[in-house]
Amino acid sequence: MATRAAIIYLDPETLTITSTYNHYDGYPDSLGAALEGHYDDDINAKKIASEGYISYLDLETGEIEVTNPSDRNVKPEIMNLTDDEPQSASDIIDLINSYGADYAYIWSPALDKWVTFKNSDNKTLYMKLEQMMPELLGRGNFEDGGMMENKDYMTEWKNFLNENKEIDNMWAVYVKSLVNDIRLNGVEDYVNFKEDDYVEDFNNFVADKMDS
Repeated sequence: MATRAAIIYLDPETLTITSTYNHYDGYPDSLGAALEGHYDDDINAKKIASEGYISYLDLETGEIEVTNPSDRNVKPEIMNLTDDEPQSASDIIDLINSYGADYAYIWSPALDKWVTFKNSDNKTLYMKLEQMMPELLGRGNFEDGGMMENKDYMTEWKNFLNENKEIDNMWAVYVKSLVNDIRLNGVEDYVNFKEDDYVEDFNNFVADKMDS
């Protein structure tokens, strides 16, 4: 049975992504390991994300295999993102789902590495991808002109809230997340919500974001 995957190159300067469909052996121990072993720099990451179609990637050699010659004519998907990070996360998920992908591997020049996402369900994938977008785009905190090392996005967000007390900002993020959750999964979970329910849901949302 095929384990499908999306191989994505995210360009933070042009806000575009280039992606390739991988049909077989898309799990981390195979495709993920091959990407890290043979395409672990910016030039090669962009190159493989521009292939369009891959049947599978040889783990030992990194050679690209395409079993059906006609699939060599498949072009890569190129998508423009926006400055709206939650919306961009949602757009990337739509692309991943269009492939029927079980996994997505996103190369971030800002992080200089592949980041693996498991597509178990839309809500979980969206939350993880949305949380990672500032890092993937190189929009984290800066120190001496460069991105601070060893600080993931969750820690940065926690420190930001503690230091600046800008709960209004968190509310705006929650509302965006709520809108995207409804758009992706439907309104059924919120039909009977009252004011107290939204307050409790917001508090849980904040607690999740603060949990490192």
